[in-house]
Amino acid sequence: NEPKTVVQNGYLYGHHAPGFQDPQAAYLVAHHLQLAHGLAVRALRATGSAARIGPALNLHPCYPADDSAEAARASQLYDGYENRLYLDSILKGSYPADVLADLGADSRIARGIVDGDLEIISSPVDLLAVQYYTPYYVTPTGGTVTRWPTSQADWQQIYPNGMYDILTRVTRDYGPLPLTVTENGLPQADTLSADGTVDDTGRIDFLREHMAAAHRAVSDGVPLESYHVWSLLDNFEWAEGYDQRWGLVYVDYPTQRRVLKRSAHWYREVIRANGL
Repeated sequence: NEPKTVVQNGYLYGHHAPGFQDPQAAYLVAHHLQLAHGLAVRALRATGSAARIGPALNLHPCYPADDSAEAARASQLYDGYENRLYLDSILKGSYPADVLADLGADSRIARGIVDGDLEIISSPVDLLAVQYYTPYYVTPTGGTVTRWPTSQADWQQIYPNGMYDILTRVTRDYGPLPLTVTENGLPQADTLSADGTVDDTGRIDFLREHMAAAHRAVSDGVPLESYHVWSLLDNFEWAEGYDQRWGLVYVDYPTQRRVLKRSAHWYREVIRANGL
C-alpha cells in the first residue's frame, strides 16, 4: 500500500504512470486507494488468516522553514497532505479538516466520499509499516527548501533525526500501534573496483545513524518491532530505471553478477551482534 507514490508521482507531478498533473483527480485517487486498502483488510480478515495486517506508508516529518507563524501554519497543512491524509483516515476514521477545507467543499474528493467509506478505510489493522527517507522544510508560502545534504536522489535530504521524529510522532498521535520500518536507505553512484569490491562507506554512515535514531525512539517507548533496508539489491527504480543504486548488493547488470558491497558486510555484522 503506497498510495502517496501513486497520487503524487502519477497524478500530481506526472513522473510516473498515468502521467497526469491534476490535483483534483489526485486526491480522489487517494481516497479510492484508501478505500481499496480498507476493502483489502476486510477481505483478508474474511479468509480467517491469523497473519497480521497493516499498511505501508511513506511518511515525512514536516518542519517550518523559519520561525514565522505563517511557516508554522503552512507546515501544518503540508503535513496534512503528506501524512495525516493517510494516517488519520486509516487510524482515526476521518480526513484532516484542514486539508478538506483547503481542497474545497466542491473538490472531487469531497464529492467522492460516500456514507460508509471512512468506516471501511479505518477497518482495524494490526501494525503500521513506516517508510522514511527525507524530511520537508516548509516556507510561509507553502513551498519547501533544502536544509541538509542530499543523496544522489536530489529530493532526499539526509536527516537521521527525522527517523526519530516520525516514529515518536506516530506513537504520540495514534497510540501504541506496533510499527515496522519497511524502507530506509539511499542511492549512491557505486562502482565495482578492480579488486572486485564496492566501497559504499556513505551508505554505512547513513544506515548507522538512522538505526541509532530508531533505537533512540524504541528507548523512548516507540513499539518498533523491526527494520528493513531499501534495498537488498540494486534494482530498476521507478522512472529512474537503473541510474540509481540503492542496494546492499551490487548488481553488474550486463552479467547479472552479484557482489556484496561494504555495507552488506557491515550489516551482516550488525545482525550477528544484534546491535551497532
